[in-house]
Amino acid sequence: MTAAGRNRDRLDELAARGFATATVDLSSPARAAEVVSGHSEVVLISGGDPDRLDQHRGVIEAARAAGVDHIYYTSGIRADDERFPINVDHRATEQALAASTVT
Repeated sequence: MTAAGRNRDRLDELAARGFATATVDLSSPARAAEVVSGHSEVVLISGGDPDRLDQHRGVIEAARAAGVDHIYYTSGIRADDERFPINVDHRATEQALAASTVT
């Protein structure tokens, strides 16, 4: 297991507890690919960046290319309800996952 994220302080706390860590900015598809490589499962937690959908798609593609078996995605409740603006990205991410070869 590798804990990955942008918050170096939080990653340092996790490293002190024995976790492998990696700094990653999901806006860098190449870096996302490096981090998911060698893992069979990925947990993708949606962030607040305005380009989060592109980031999600980048992680999904990196996972597919790396042969990841499963992606766990923290979507939103009723992601198909477009009355809530964030749900547009959640639903599109769910659709990208469904269209990928990663289960």
